[in-house]
Order: sequence, then structure tokens, then C-alpha cells
Amino acid sequence: MQLILSRQSEKEGVVIEYSQPSIESSSKIKRILSNIIESNSQNGCFEDIIIAEDANFVNFIFEVPSEQSPNGCEVLMITAILDEQENPKIFEVDFKNTVAQIKKISSISRAFEKAEPPLNFKTVEANRKIGMIMNQLRNTLINKMKGKEKLGLAQIIFFGVEAVGKTTIIKRLITGVFQEDTAPTLAPQVLKLVFEQMSMRVYDVGGQKRLRHRWTHVLSHPNAIIYVIDSAGDEEKHEDSESEFNRILRFYYRGTSKSKKNKPIPLLILANKMDLNDSMSPDLVEDIYNPSEYTDNYRIFQVSAKTGQNLLQAFQWLSKKIKLFI
Repeated sequence: MQLILSRQSEKEGVVIEYSQPSIESSSKIKRILSNIIESNSQNGCFEDIIIAEDANFVNFIFEVPSEQSPNGCEVLMITAILDEQENPKIFEVDFKNTVAQIKKISSISRAFEKAEPPLNFKTVEANRKIGMIMNQLRNTLINKMKGKEKLGLAQIIFFGVEAVGKTTIIKRLITGVFQEDTAPTLAPQVLKLVFEQMSMRVYDVGGQKRLRHRWTHVLSHPNAIIYVIDSAGDEEKHEDSESEFNRILRFYYRGTSKSKKNKPIPLLILANKMDLNDSMSPDLVEDIYNPSEYTDNYRIFQVSAKTGQNLLQAFQWLSKKIKLFI
């Protein structure tokens, strides 16, 4: 994992103030950092998680007081380049704690002065403190990624009829952003997701009627099943979805695919599109789909792939259940 602290300079553009391991100033990373800062400059000085075009770039942009800047503030960005794809929100607390520590450094803008002799004591001290704080953050993130309880690869299948948002949810979890106009899935896609210190191999299957006969051939013994519902769909779509739900659960919870460990695999039901009017409540989903007929190891979450609402909570529940199952 690589950790970078960069700064937006009016004269020099993006300046990398800290990098561990070190990088070349002309590298692709510097160009990516410049694009991120420039694309968000219209928002002024702020603190927020920003996602780059590469899913393993996690960025936090913030400001510090500056005696050198005409605006009275210096725009900085912490970037973690991760070895695995991970939901960036799990790092938010660590980044905010680091920013709070950096802001407490007296004469912080001194750290950005050119290091020319005779060195000013405040410059040396500010640089030393920044290095210490960034090293501490890097160690924290490395330990979080390793995880004392990190398990082997968990295999998960996403089921659901067409246009319910399966692929959009997966991409939202991997990149942290909502992608409109996702193309229909025509062949099973296999994607890797790291969440809550657990590696997951996610199988995204096509939901069109002509593709559904392949569903039970994708994976015989998954570690979890996710069934996605369009909670704002019409009656015909719900009838179609309910029929497929029963077919799949009969296969995985009653058929030859039933777990050899005699423990029912976790079932996560995502009632997507809760951001739309007239979306179904979890109680209504429970009444219509009746998952308790097949297993008691399930949970229903209202979610929104568009806003990201409740996705984190849903996958926190799932990761805990998978750990118990494995």
C-alpha cells in the first residue's frame, strides 16, 4: 500500500509533500492527483472522500490555514493506493483523525516552504510532525487491510431478474460511485470485492429470461446468496421476481446444492431503489417472498444503488454471517 500527501500550489500545480514508498514526481499518480483536485476545485475548501477513476485510489481532500496562499488556505489531499479493492468509507474515520492531527500543527504552512539553508526550526518541526502522522496512518491502514481475522475467499452469487440493479450495486460497492446506464449483463461476470477484511468473489448473473437457466450452473456451493428486488417495480415484475426467487431457493436450500455442513448459507435480500416513490418496505417484501419458508439465516434491507443508502449496513451483516458460516 502507498500513502501520499499532496498539495495544490498556484505556481507549481500539484506538489507531493509525502510519499511512502517514494514515487517519481513525473509519475502517472501525480497526474491522477492533479485531475482529482482540479475536478473538485469548484467546491472550494472542504473535507470529503473522493473516488478516482481507479477503484483502489482512496482520496481525502481538506484545507489548512496558510500564510502563503492569497486565499488564506492551502488545499491538501491524502491518497491511499490500496493493493485490494475496498469500500473507501471504512477508512473515513482514520482519514478524519489524521486531518485533525495535521490541523493541530502550529505554523503548518511552514512545512511547505522550500527547504533551503539556513533551515527554519518551525519548518523542520512541521515536516517532522507531518511525517510522523502520515507514517502512523499508513501503519493503521496496513493493519486494517491485513486484518487479524481475514479469511479466505468467499464466493457469493447475485441473483435477480433483469433491470433490478445487480451490476449497479456491485459497481457502487467497488468504486463508491453510482454509474448510470449500466449495460445489461449477458454473461456471468466475476468481480473481486474486499469488504470488512474479507475477500469476496462476486458472481453477477444476467437477469433476462433467456439467461436464467444458467443460474444454477454458475456455482454449486456458494458461501452466500444475494437476491436483488426492484422494490419500485410493477406487479408483473414482482410476480416474475417472486417465481425466480422460489426456484433458486428451492435449489440452494432444498436440492442437491444444499450445504454439506448442514448450516444454511446466509441469504441477503436487497430491496433496491428505495429512493423512488412507492418502493416496498421490508415487511411487505417479507410477506410476498416469504424467505423463512426456506431458511432462518436471512435479512432484508431496503437499499439504493443510486444514493448508497443502507448498502454498507447490508454488507456488514453479510460479512459477519459468512464468517460464522465458514
